[in-house]
This record gives sequence, C-alpha cells and structure tokens, in this order.
Amino acid sequence: MNSAYLASQQKTSDRLRKLAQREAEAEEAILPAAYAGYDVASGTSKYQTLGNSVLSGGSLVSNSAPRIGEAIGPVPTQGLFREIWRSRPRPAVQVIKKEEKFVAAGLEGVAQIDKDVIKLIPDIGIQKIGGIVLSNPISLKQWEIAFEFRLFGGTGFEIAGELYYGDGIAITYLPSKDLGGPGEALGLPNPTQGWAVTIDTYPNEPTPHPCLKILNPDNGIIYQSPKIASLRSTNFQSAQVKYNGRQIEARIAGQSFGANVALPTGYYLAIRGATGSFTQKHEIRNPKFNGTPIKPA
Repeated sequence: MNSAYLASQQKTSDRLRKLAQREAEAEEAILPAAYAGYDVASGTSKYQTLGNSVLSGGSLVSNSAPRIGEAIGPVPTQGLFREIWRSRPRPAVQVIKKEEKFVAAGLEGVAQIDKDVIKLIPDIGIQKIGGIVLSNPISLKQWEIAFEFRLFGGTGFEIAGELYYGDGIAITYLPSKDLGGPGEALGLPNPTQGWAVTIDTYPNEPTPHPCLKILNPDNGIIYQSPKIASLRSTNFQSAQVKYNGRQIEARIAGQSFGANVALPTGYYLAIRGATGSFTQKHEIRNPKFNGTPIKPA
C-alpha cells in the first residue's frame, strides 16, 4: 500500500481523535471562563468564571488573542498562542435566578404596613384590633414563628401609682381566620377556640403586668410569667414561638417558657394586637415562619 496514503490516513485519524478528545473535554467543562486580559509581566492570561454554563465544543482558533469577555474552555493556554473552544450554536441552558420566596399572609383589622414595619395597631384610638394571619392553615406537626415587636406610647390608666397601657400582642393558633374581640381579648374569639401566646400589658385580672402568657381553648391560663416591665419599650425585641409536636416553646424579650400541649393541624397562625379603653402602639417587623419571611398583603 502507498506509504503516502498511509501517512495521510494516519494524520486524518489523529486529527479526528484529537477533535473528539477536545469535544469531550469541552462537553465536560462545568465552569467555563471569560478572557479578562493578558498580563505582560507574568506572561499569563487572566480569566473570569462565568458560572455554571456548559461549552459544547467547536472550532479551533490559534495565534490570536481572544476578545475581552470571550468564552473559553478549560484547555490550558500559553501566552497569546492558545486554543480557544467556541460554543457551537445550540439552545442555551436556561439559568433561572432563584427569587426570594415568602409565606403569604393577609392584613387584618386596622393593621398597616409602613416600610419594613407592620403596625398592628397604629395610634388611632380605642377598641381596635389589627394583625397579620397566614393565608394557609398549618399542616405541619412542628413549626416556628418569629418576629420582632415593640409596644410603646399611647394613653394609659393609673393603678396604685403605676400606668398600664392597653392591651398587648397575641400569637394565636385558631381553627379559623376570624378576627376576635378588642381589648383584653387581644383579637381572640370569646370563648377562645384555640391556643395563644400573649404579651399582655394591661391587668384585666389581678395578676402582675406586663407579663407573658399561654392560653388554651378553655380560655385558661396554662402559663403566666412574673411581671416584666421591659416588655413595653421603644426598642424592638425578639419573639419566637415553636411547637415541637408535644409542647409550645417560646422565647420573648429574652424570657424562655413553655407548656405541654397537643396541637391539632389545620389551624391558622396569626399575630394580633388590640386596644381597649386604653391604647399603645403595637408594631412588629421581620416576621418569619420556619425561617421564611412572611409577606403580608
């Protein structure tokens, strides 16, 4: 057989093998880069990664510098003489920017949104109720709701030389989204149909206030803290209520407490504030459910 023919065949075979190898390398590339310029001092090229795009292989370009921003594969390069794999035309892999997701909630009563603050009860008078309620019932056996709150201002009533203001905030867990009563009811129906953790600032019963409570469906107090005067403050304080499947655990304004309860699923979570004959501003911000921001509308 003609030796020239054999040499030609060998060259063709080598060329096809190298092309197949380069295409395979380009297909496997998961972090292609863009040419960012040539550093004369070090004699090296600079690249900037493009992310999770995939080059598909293509034609060989040599003996010329790539354009700034031109995509290249992971093939090693030397100076201005380099091999650059350009992408073959093919549908680009769609990269969807992951948007921040929210837990939907609705505003209730007189509640208003002012920038990043949800005003459950703006300073607008007596016998008011306002809140936010999660749009969907809770199907989880374990959950957590957290936010920051502040109770301040308003008109109070003097008892034994001390001013008390109405009325406080309730984190409610109820079978419906119905808004309950104002004043001491703190937006809960009467009689109570579910559970609540409350930040109670007005002494409707002869117990120390302001204080923290857990209420059950019998409208019974299954936990009450000693007096915590700092619950009323112009500074935002943190509140967190968790249910682990067998007990409510709460941490509010640095105070930890809880109660053993068995909560059903299919109930609605809400954060509500109320005024009665006396008032104060009830504000919250950064509400989250299981770590996901709550977005009231």
